[in-house]
Amino acid sequence: MDEAQLVQLREARDAILATPTLILPAVQTSIGAGALPEPESNGSRYLEISLDTH
Repeated sequence: MDEAQLVQLREARDAILATPTLILPAVQTSIGAGALPEPESNGSRYLEISLDTH
């Protein structure tokens, strides 16, 4: 299999895959260089996802 065939195979497969369940928290944690937010008053840490586009 050459590179073009592999790319075609992967693109066809990727087009039908569902979005990974934990993609948004993973991206948010990666953006923060792996640092998690400080715990809230209840001791839990929360990831927040911005809905703003700016």
